[in-house]
Amino acid sequence: MDPNFLIELCLILVLTKLLGSITSKLKITNVVGALIAGIILGPSVLKIVSYTGFWEYAAHIGVILLMFNAGLETDLDHIKKVGLSSFLIALMGVILPLIVGFSIGFFIMDLPYLDSIFLGIIFTPTSVSITSQTLKDLGVFSSKSGSAIMGSAVIDDILGVFILTLFGGALGQDVKIQDVLIGLSLFFVFAFLLMKFLPPFLNNLSIDKNHKHRMPLYALILCFAISFISEDLFHVTSIIGAYLTGVVFSKYIFHHTVYKQLNYLSYFIFSPIFFASIGMQTTLSSFNKSVIVFTIILFIGALLSKFVACFITSKTLGFNFKDSSRIGVGMISRGEVALIIINIGISSGILKESLVSPLIIVVILTTIVTPILLSSLYKKQDLPNSI
Repeated sequence: MDPNFLIELCLILVLTKLLGSITSKLKITNVVGALIAGIILGPSVLKIVSYTGFWEYAAHIGVILLMFNAGLETDLDHIKKVGLSSFLIALMGVILPLIVGFSIGFFIMDLPYLDSIFLGIIFTPTSVSITSQTLKDLGVFSSKSGSAIMGSAVIDDILGVFILTLFGGALGQDVKIQDVLIGLSLFFVFAFLLMKFLPPFLNNLSIDKNHKHRMPLYALILCFAISFISEDLFHVTSIIGAYLTGVVFSKYIFHHTVYKQLNYLSYFIFSPIFFASIGMQTTLSSFNKSVIVFTIILFIGALLSKFVACFITSKTLGFNFKDSSRIGVGMISRGEVALIIINIGISSGILKESLVSPLIIVVILTTIVTPILLSSLYKKQDLPNSI
């Protein structure tokens, strides 16, 4: 076994924490510092760490733990209050970016029809994990706008996966529309059954002190198992399964203990790897003038399409200007789901190599811009007293 990954892990942990501390002092979430650390250590700058299979798996564990913790902190009463609003915001936050992405590819870049559709699909998802981490850092996760953002982002990803699966046949995947509908329907039934029966079972199980002490381990096992079931059986991305598991455990009477224990595992190891991994997946040296222009156009399209769609929808639904702006900005970030879609495009051969780096740069830029803008929109005087 090559021991180099150990020193690479040390460098990732040190630099993500160092830059995260610096960005935190600048009143910017430490997510930005971790992303910059990945860019510095990756092929764009120092070329010390390569995004290999090991880091890919570790990053995936990181995002699953992030989503589990996000679900654990979700207030279902808040989500219920903004449920319809979240769905409508998410729906418009998928439709407009899909149209904009397709238009950029087909009318501006002169890409083939199928490639343009796929480009639009890449525009659709919102990074639930990065946005949720930012909201938690700012202490506004359970606020009215924060709940609307989280609800919309989760629904957004489900809609994005649904759209991606609709084009599965074109991507070389033998997927039929009826299979997609059946899979999603069964997933919602599965989620309902988990929400109804698992929390009472966990609470009864905790009467035994031994089971109570082992509950963080049980939570971790269930998180991985439900994540696998969601993706393998229902074709819903695993991070949604992880989020669902967290929501289930939010109804567990000792959920604070579970959160504290698993948050250590996430915060100290896997989350830094996930955020740094995003920065590792790009090469800036191959950029020329035309590629830079293309990247700028993509970035502006990705940013404005999400913000405009979600801002206008939020304002129409009765949110004030400030909260509508927060929701619009909170939906801008693309992250792990967009990268997953990009990887599908690469493996299927539909995504040209020349498009990969610009798209990854756009994902990184939207990921960096979102925490910065959210930090400015949630000013100190607007934050809740208890953080």
